[in-house]
Amino acid sequence: MKKKDDAWRQASVEERLKHSLVNGITDYIDIDTEEARQKYPRPLDVIEGP
Repeated sequence: MKKKDDAWRQASVEERLKHSLVNGITDYIDIDTEEARQKYPRPLDVIEGP
């Protein structure tokens, strides 16, 4: 059985979102999206930004 490498979870929220989207990982998408939403002034900034 292959060990899961979650080292990428230590990166910034922007990098985590990028990694998730590129690799099709949905396990943390809700948590990371909410963190980004709180960080940026407008929800649209999350969509257009990271």
